[in-house]
Amino acid sequence: VDGVAPAGRDELINYVSRDLDTTKADAGLIVESVTRGIAELSRKHALVRVPNLGNFRVLETGAREGRNPRTGETVAIAPGRRISFRAAKSLKVSVNGKKGS
Repeated sequence: VDGVAPAGRDELINYVSRDLDTTKADAGLIVESVTRGIAELSRKHALVRVPNLGNFRVLETGAREGRNPRTGETVAIAPGRRISFRAAKSLKVSVNGKKGS
């Protein structure tokens, strides 16, 4: 949303703390555990599904050429892996403020 600062880790921890009626310290542990879990599972699996949130998919990237923005020199970029996220339908509906599925 334009003009609104993005929510960060602290806002998420505050939300979890209120929602679960727990301390901020415990909520912080929960948030960190979930993010570590997604990262660890993504190392082992090509797809991590989180119901009502979405799918985290690991994609292989091929070797390619890039440019050093400072010098303009062509550089080789090694193949690697990246992660993509696709929001679940229920999350999209919630964000758009519609009732239903």
